[in-house]
Amino acid sequence: MRITQVIATAVILGLLWWHSDSTTPKGLQDQAGLLFFTAVFWGFFPVFTAIFTFPQERAMLNKERAVDMYRLSAYFMARTTSDLPLDLFLPIIFLLIVYFMAALRQNAEAFFLTMLIVFLSIVAAQLGLAIGASLMDVKKATTLASVTVMTFMLAGGFFVKVRGISCFTGEYLNQYKQNYES
Repeated sequence: MRITQVIATAVILGLLWWHSDSTTPKGLQDQAGLLFFTAVFWGFFPVFTAIFTFPQERAMLNKERAVDMYRLSAYFMARTTSDLPLDLFLPIIFLLIVYFMAALRQNAEAFFLTMLIVFLSIVAAQLGLAIGASLMDVKKATTLASVTVMTFMLAGGFFVKVRGISCFTGEYLNQYKQNYES
């Protein structure tokens, strides 16, 4: 299901930004919008996928932990490691589709830099895991994640330049700000 979501989103974005022109101010603005949307997508998608991890596996995890089958850290590391191939594969497929359909800068350095920025956005998935594990309630976790991600997104610099409250917006922790300034 996740693969279908990612491919469908990539194709829609590719069609909307089909061969956008980076030689005009409007074209550059369009491409900046595409890149910001990509950062937003890869900020939201992994967070909300990860939120459901712990609450769905809570009963099994509690049962296995009750008989000391393994430590919680071992479960977390095994879960993270086993999810890593798909967590890396999906953005690669997404970016291969979007990047070339939208005709973004056609050189290897720009492509791999964009890929790196998308990978950094995936760190947001850890925020989802942390929220899901700490609250263990899908509704509460979804609400908290929505507010947190929206705050970071709005303070990321694309919509408005936030001045004077950098400690509030987590200037150095805000992946949207880091992506937009890249």
